[in-house]
Amino acid sequence: MTNTASNAGIISGQVTRTDYDVHGVYYCTHEKRYAEPGTPRTMRIDYCVGFNDYKSEWVCPEHTGYARNKFEKWWSERAAFGTPVPSTAKEAVALANQGLLAEPTQITVKTVAVV
Repeated sequence: MTNTASNAGIISGQVTRTDYDVHGVYYCTHEKRYAEPGTPRTMRIDYCVGFNDYKSEWVCPEHTGYARNKFEKWWSERAAFGTPVPSTAKEAVALANQGLLAEPTQITVKTVAVV
């Protein structure tokens, strides 16, 4: 067993950024636990960064306002030319699983220390 020091922040609010090589990307719809009927679903993206090690991201195609605008920007940065911006999480996952999104080879994960 090898002990290594953590690079996590020791002061509350300290930000650490870590780069990971991506070995696979998986898409699914996500519904919040105990959500009321009609609550907008999200699209969950799982990035495989190691053996049984995943980093997740959620985007919000069914939301309005800032969350929807952020999704539209996220989508347009990854979608093949001419691919429409979906209005539902289910449609977004279906298009992603058809190979219509560019998949990253590396991601940067930002962690904020909480003490």
